[in-house]
Amino acid sequence: MKKSQFKLAGFGHQSPIGRGVAAAILLLAAGCSPPQWASKKEAEAPAEVATVQPASGKAPEGVPAPDWAANLYGKMAAETFPGKGACVGNLDGVRPANDGIGRSVFGWAWDSAAKTSMRRFVLVNGLGQVVAAGDGGWVREDVPRARPDIPDPKTGWVVRIGDLVGPFDAFGVLSDGTSLCRLGRLLK
Repeated sequence: MKKSQFKLAGFGHQSPIGRGVAAAILLLAAGCSPPQWASKKEAEAPAEVATVQPASGKAPEGVPAPDWAANLYGKMAAETFPGKGACVGNLDGVRPANDGIGRSVFGWAWDSAAKTSMRRFVLVNGLGQVVAAGDGGWVREDVPRARPDIPDPKTGWVVRIGDLVGPFDAFGVLSDGTSLCRLGRLLK
């Protein structure tokens, strides 16, 4: 590649990227291995994608399970909730649990067909297993303000996850009790 082509591609020899590319080309051309610190940093770097944690068949350590979900942990969500339904909502984020034990995932949801707020929620790991559950009915005054078609402010939901890490998909259990609707994904 000519010097002028390097500059056109945004990798001029004066830029840090250009100098790095030039150094890498020189090392490879000379038959040299990368320095030891480069491979050590790569080995210590956290993985970009979190690993999937299989469900244990019980609630996360130190986290109370809702009574309705006691037998759900570890089960395949698609088999337990075979229906599909329509809802609107969101997984808004993660925060420390109010009692200081682990973390909680939270958001809002509305069962579009039943025209009611949703009361039950599950988190599903990448294998499709239920790994956490929680309840709805929390007041979210912001939802009816932003969505006049949703009159009920009790659309908030919280799922306690303790120290579990994602990725997880959050689902609301629709009023029929056999259908789920996806609310979002938690990567970590």
